[in-house]
Amino acid sequence: MTGAGALPIGVHEGIFWPRILAAALSLSVTGAFMVLLDVSHPPAGATTLIVSLGIISKPRELLIIEVAVFLLVAQALVINRLAGLPYPMWNAPASVRPSD
Repeated sequence: MTGAGALPIGVHEGIFWPRILAAALSLSVTGAFMVLLDVSHPPAGATTLIVSLGIISKPRELLIIEVAVFLLVAQALVINRLAGLPYPMWNAPASVRPSD
């Protein structure tokens, strides 16, 4: 949309306005969806920046990031369940939380 995707990272020294615009637009859309869905997930902003700044430029790299995110969530679920924590159900109403 801004034309920033056509150029590889590091082509321009200094400020490259299309990448700044892409980062601002993608962060605002990410933030808007988090507000709309009533969720808070700060790493979503970092992931958005990684993609919009062109650090990830190939589908293979995006797949690697997605697999890494899935593994981190699975690890968090297992570790928190073993510790007896109701992750990710902390904010859920009592009727929705899994029974102990």
